[in-house]
Amino acid sequence: MSEAVVDALNEVRSPCVQTLGGYVTSFNGDDGETTMSFEATPAFCHSEIIVQGGFITGMLDAAMAVCVIGLKGVGTAVPTLELKVSFISPGNPGTLMASARPVHLGKSTAFLSAELHQAGRLVATATSTAKYFKR
Repeated sequence: MSEAVVDALNEVRSPCVQTLGGYVTSFNGDDGETTMSFEATPAFCHSEIIVQGGFITGMLDAAMAVCVIGLKGVGTAVPTLELKVSFISPGNPGTLMASARPVHLGKSTAFLSAELHQAGRLVATATSTAKYFKR
């Protein structure tokens, strides 16, 4: 794990990641595996205690983008081209942990996967295709 990369990634957190209460907690420079924590507030919920799926999707999407940024460097843009999310169990207010990794990095296209857990329970999984380039 590279503490310097984790610090750099946290320094450039986008406003949307900040809104989600997201922080990078670990990054593996060998394979790009990244973990992030997110803090879901009651404002993210419908039905009082269930985090709305768009917020769950945003957490997964952010973690997948950050793993590419960690590998390719701060200043890399990672717009999502395609995203599939499977919701496994409800997320609730509190801390959710995402783990993301590149499945394959091409010349400018990334194939990515991620999982989101809460209290040891799988909440959702995702795969995405993203383009990446230096801003």
